[in-house]
Amino acid sequence: MGKFRVVVAMLAIAVGVSGQTMNTGTLLGSVKDPSGAAVPEATVRIQRTDPPFERQVTTDGSGNYLAPQVPVGIYQITFEKTGFQKTVRNQVELSAGQSLRVDTALAIGSVAEAVEVSTQVAQVDTATGNVGSTISGSQVQEIALNTRSFTQLMTLQPGVSSLQAQQPGFGSNTSVPFSFNGGQTSANNWTLDGGRNIDTFNGNNLSMVNLDAIAEVRIERNAYSAEYGRNGGAQVNVITKSGTNAFHGTLFEFFRNDKLDARNFFAPVRPKNRYNNFGGTVGGPIVKDKLFFFVSNEYRRIQQNTGTRTSTVPTPAQITGDFSGGRTITNPATGQPFPDNRIPANLIDPNALSLIRTYYQPPTPGFRQGALNFSSTEPDGTRYRSALGRFDYNWKPNLLLFGRYNIDSTRLFSPYGLFASNPMHNVADSEQSHVIRVMNLSANWTASPNLVNQITSAFFHTSLAISTGPNAARARAANLSIPRVFDSVTASGGLIPSISLAQGYAGIDIRWPQNISGYTWELIDNLSWNRGRHSLKIGGAIDKENKSQNQSVPNNNGTFTFNGSFTGDALADFLTGRAFQYTENSAHVFGVSRWVNLSGATCRTRSGPPPGYR
Repeated sequence: MGKFRVVVAMLAIAVGVSGQTMNTGTLLGSVKDPSGAAVPEATVRIQRTDPPFERQVTTDGSGNYLAPQVPVGIYQITFEKTGFQKTVRNQVELSAGQSLRVDTALAIGSVAEAVEVSTQVAQVDTATGNVGSTISGSQVQEIALNTRSFTQLMTLQPGVSSLQAQQPGFGSNTSVPFSFNGGQTSANNWTLDGGRNIDTFNGNNLSMVNLDAIAEVRIERNAYSAEYGRNGGAQVNVITKSGTNAFHGTLFEFFRNDKLDARNFFAPVRPKNRYNNFGGTVGGPIVKDKLFFFVSNEYRRIQQNTGTRTSTVPTPAQITGDFSGGRTITNPATGQPFPDNRIPANLIDPNALSLIRTYYQPPTPGFRQGALNFSSTEPDGTRYRSALGRFDYNWKPNLLLFGRYNIDSTRLFSPYGLFASNPMHNVADSEQSHVIRVMNLSANWTASPNLVNQITSAFFHTSLAISTGPNAARARAANLSIPRVFDSVTASGGLIPSISLAQGYAGIDIRWPQNISGYTWELIDNLSWNRGRHSLKIGGAIDKENKSQNQSVPNNNGTFTFNGSFTGDALADFLTGRAFQYTENSAHVFGVSRWVNLSGATCRTRSGPPPGYR
């Protein structure tokens, strides 16, 4: 016993960097004779045909066997011992993170005689307290998902609520928060092939894998073991497909077009709505039975109207100072009404005139709703690509290597400005570029029938950049001479100031450039050691993380507010250069956070049947 404790201590030190085994499963069970007595030292051979994998274990003195860290797939399990007929269990499907019990009874006879059993194995996990479920790849691909995002399937699980979009559209590839069993939406852990697939800060930005590249989605909702760790909510792991000994591929295109839509009875025209989602996959062998590849590409091209925006813009007469027929305006210098409700030309501010004539759009011909004289209906745009490449290498019968790299690239275009309140299009238009890169490298080593180790190195990187288009540049306006208070060099220093107008007039809302970047690099290791009727699992992880971001609303270009407090009319205040308020920040603050997370767990279990098991 002393020697055993020393070995355990040495193993714990050797795998000080370790973690969750969400991308493999466990097969376990018992072997008995016709009388129900245990069959010790029976051979249990676990085989997957394509891609090939094999592991062999033996039952202990109580007839129990345990095979941890087995790659997901459909297996054939063969049970044999001299004096008994060989029993073969076919079509045993093992999912990621699953502990699947497969029991059998051997009949008396010759090993040359074989009994094949093709019945489905019960998928209820009786070996652990995990509460979870698996969504198979065929379900992912065959269930109608109009957003083409696997996350839409989360709401089919018990206790899950979400604001998941139900229609494809602007930015439809981006992730949305989910609450499992009433928990916080940021408390869930999203992984891809067992490695990080989540932005630490918001808990939701994740790579949206092409549906045709998904082998399965494993969801642990509650009561999972400590090896999963990190988050208190659900554990969601996407397993990607691998290549096989046969070449397989898919091609697809899904589309919508406003030409096929009916016009709303109350709308004068059908709004522009274009959705094209296309791509394909291909996988196969590089070296038969040894080296396999799988690649995937998906594209989305979306143009979609988000509604009609209406407002009040200056009329040609108002630009010259003529407010006749409108509210009474007063001279801010005297407090008396302007004669004929007209602002004299010498009192009109040249900067205001330059801004209005350069950046404001004229009233919409034929449109009038009360004071509203401007209407705009322009589509937003999305350009998205998801690319994935994976290889699997059976280096040796007991050593499997795996590598995957995928990239999600999204570009969002808005003629009104992202997150902005502009009623006029192409004045403060903006673009958002969001790129996510995820990479995994993993090795599964069966050192002996009783000792298995899996090590994974995973990398997750997210970058987001929001930029304002050239339409909002100061250089467009001739003779514009509005000085900035602070002469600091910033990305928004060359933009015109934002204009806020009260009383329903159209303003200009400039959304400032922003850059966000973050990465996670983690090293995960798990070691499983069986000794007699007991199983020892040691695991943990090292996570090195970084997040950098500049201020989201720096206001370096300045903001003018006109509320009518000087002349009685906000637009007249603008024309006379009488601002109620002006604000401007001096710097565009940039911050960086870096930290390291260490985690570890040790679990010792008894490999026999659970209490009360029959």
